[in-house]
Amino acid sequence: MGGYVKSKTLAEKAAWDFQKGLPDDKKFEIVTINPCLVEGPTLIPGGFTSANMLLRFFNGSMTEVSRSFCGIVDVRDVSKMHLEAIRRADAANQRFIAYAERITMMQWATWLHEEFVAKGYNIPTKEAGGVAE
Repeated sequence: MGGYVKSKTLAEKAAWDFQKGLPDDKKFEIVTINPCLVEGPTLIPGGFTSANMLLRFFNGSMTEVSRSFCGIVDVRDVSKMHLEAIRRADAANQRFIAYAERITMMQWATWLHEEFVAKGYNIPTKEAGGVAE
């Protein structure tokens, strides 16, 4: 398991363990929302994992597209999930996966290529060799 994924897993486990370890009179409700690859409009310029993955398509560091798959979700849907977690009593002490669909990296590359090639970006669409993950 990669360091990034492991850190997310350990952080969530720490939250649940912390809550579980509190005396009953000190316990509070928590909700965890675990998104897969998050894409969509951002309020910050970059430097986060999802943006860095997207950047690889644009900056030339990716010359071939992996045969792998990934889950993807829109940032606006993740935001709505956070609001619903606050509003809905039945969300208390639950964990949710934010996932819209499973796509191949080639699907993602094709979407980006169709949108940005006319704007001067050279989005790779050559599939890398090897076995699909």
